[in-house]
Amino acid sequence: MQKDAVSITQAVILAAQGGDVTAAKFVLGHLIVPPRDRTVYLDLPPTGTLDGIEKAYEVVIDAVATGGITPTEASAITGVLENRRRNIETRDLMALLESLEQQQGKKS
Repeated sequence: MQKDAVSITQAVILAAQGGDVTAAKFVLGHLIVPPRDRTVYLDLPPTGTLDGIEKAYEVVIDAVATGGITPTEASAITGVLENRRRNIETRDLMALLESLEQQQGKKS
């Protein structure tokens, strides 16, 4: 089978060039791979604060509601926003913890 692959491929390509629609679809289906994702453009607010993240979620929800993006695309975007939210939350909790530790150290 392996040694016949080249001749089979050439035969399918020749058939496609000769007008065989099925062969043409087969060849094009292997030459042109449809993209799995598309680029989505949303006018998101700055996401450096929890308030900004909340506003960004609203933009995403509105985009789904109006058909601007698919629910799958929204899920991917909100996943990024959720990671950002956790990062901000962790940063803020670390700052609070450091502040409490400093206050505790001054009392001791």
